[in-house]
Amino acid sequence: MSPAFPVMRFTALTGGLLGIGYLLLQATVSATAKNEEEAYKRLTPFERQRVDAARAHRLAQEAEIREKVFARKPINPDDYKPVWGDETSKK
Repeated sequence: MSPAFPVMRFTALTGGLLGIGYLLLQATVSATAKNEEEAYKRLTPFERQRVDAARAHRLAQEAEIREKVFARKPINPDDYKPVWGDETSKK
């Protein structure tokens, strides 16, 4: 008596499909650049300009955020102390 759903056939087909996908992934990844420098060298001059512009824009945004974060000063430094470190709360 065979089951209503062909479990073995489904398992074999799923495994085969995953295996083909894995082999395809390995073939394409090994054919492409291994690191960022190689990928950058393969770009066309126009693409390099776009990458450099995006990188500069990202670095400028990060610098601006960094300046804002470090420019903030606490209004009252005592507000940032832990409660258990407060001398007045001891009994």
